[in-house]
Amino acid sequence: MVKATVIPQLTDVDGETIQRDGSNRLFVSEPDLRLNRDIAENQIDIIELQANAGITPFDHDFLVSDSFSDSNGYKNSVDLSETSAFFTSAKYVAGAVDSAVCISGDAPSQTGFKFKINCDTNFILNSVGLAGRSGSSTNVTLTIKDATETDTLYTQTTNVAGAGGDQQLALTTPHPLAKNTDYVVIISAYTLSYFGSVVSAFSNTTDGITITNMASQPFPSSGSSPEPVAVCSKGGTIQMDLPAFVGTILSTQLIVNSPERETGDNVDYNLIDASANEDSNQELNTNNEITNLVSNPTILQINLTPKLDATANTPSVKTYSLKVWTSE
Repeated sequence: MVKATVIPQLTDVDGETIQRDGSNRLFVSEPDLRLNRDIAENQIDIIELQANAGITPFDHDFLVSDSFSDSNGYKNSVDLSETSAFFTSAKYVAGAVDSAVCISGDAPSQTGFKFKINCDTNFILNSVGLAGRSGSSTNVTLTIKDATETDTLYTQTTNVAGAGGDQQLALTTPHPLAKNTDYVVIISAYTLSYFGSVVSAFSNTTDGITITNMASQPFPSSGSSPEPVAVCSKGGTIQMDLPAFVGTILSTQLIVNSPERETGDNVDYNLIDASANEDSNQELNTNNEITNLVSNPTILQINLTPKLDATANTPSVKTYSLKVWTSE
């Protein structure tokens, strides 16, 4: 005799509703969130156990933890208005892999070009497009400046082959672009050899990246399938409000559960005080001394930075635990 297990369409156990879908898969229906609550609390317990698993496990004075069971965090610590990472499947992730801004038309002979770039969320500039050129190889300088072109934020010089087709000039170190901030990108010592229609004054937005041509020089481009002007990948920041602490904070250490993280991806954190002073890009799993803050931090930011050839939704963070040491 063959025995079968009958799965009811609806089961109510201690107020928790479990349903069966058309494929006989069980799921917990919304808004019954007690199982989600239990999972979140278990995840917080696990990350705190990890935080306490050092050589001197209980030497810290405070432990601040949360689980991203929803976009607000289980303890509602996330400031959604200042968070640029993307929430999906009970974790925060970096965003799309490559978002490119393209133009049409060919560029005449010229030496170098310049454009302004502004993004609607945090991005990382990976490369800048160069149209094909003739002649011998040459050293090309790529410079990133602030909106007023007063401060040089990044520069590199790269030998580019001659007589080549359209190509991307990769940044040796991909450069972060903060959301809603203007940057000026300058390519110098690069002589183009295309003739045709000229795209000399325009502003174009693609995937949240706005490119605006500057000065009188047109962009390098080659017809109906132009090289992207800029190729970027989306980074992301998760911002949390911190509780008030007793005493003066001397150092901190952040432990995270990062289920998707590949070689070249980076996860670090910032601490910000009430006067907007900041200790930036602090390493994980390291006791980092407070250096720039003039008062206890009120904000924690976790930065998710994908590698150059990023994988979508990578890196990610599910839970965090911040160890805090204070003066007595």
